[in-house]
Amino acid sequence: MMQNRLDFALKHKNWTVTDWENVLWSDESPFQLFAPPNRQNDRMWSYSSADVQPFKCVKFPAKLQVWGMMSHQALSELHIIPQKQNVNGEYYREKILKGTCMDAMRRTANSGTILERSMTEKMSQSIFMQDGAPAHTAKFTQTWCSEHLPNYWVKVDWPGNSPDLNPIENLWSILANKLSKLPRS
Repeated sequence: MMQNRLDFALKHKNWTVTDWENVLWSDESPFQLFAPPNRQNDRMWSYSSADVQPFKCVKFPAKLQVWGMMSHQALSELHIIPQKQNVNGEYYREKILKGTCMDAMRRTANSGTILERSMTEKMSQSIFMQDGAPAHTAKFTQTWCSEHLPNYWVKVDWPGNSPDLNPIENLWSILANKLSKLPRS
């Protein structure tokens, strides 16, 4: 896997900012609302335990999985995957790619909010990025992508186990941080 990531980096090392601006980064991510504190990372220093506020725990915190896409100038709507829904190739193509993804790719506005603007300036030059999840690499999904998307990285283009290369992971981190600060009642 490390060699695949290195090969990817070497293959794209001469890309310009404009080249990278054409990439539409996508991914799914799980979120847990009102997650308990992480005992390894969430520490509070105090002279007395009486100074530490009690932490309200939600007995069965809600969990959800979302799919999203981002570019240098816009975001897609989030596709919330229903509870207990397995994201197989059919669901991914029918609900996510044909729905949320294509809706975002059809936008043409040059101004407005990040949910209204076009994903890239020239959609014909865009490159759709998806990772190596089975639903993404399924034969029918790859066929659908080749028939409906201007360009996309086929399953051998994106190195496996490389979330560190996908900038949408930073967006998921920001979202998780915001969710962790929601008031608990």
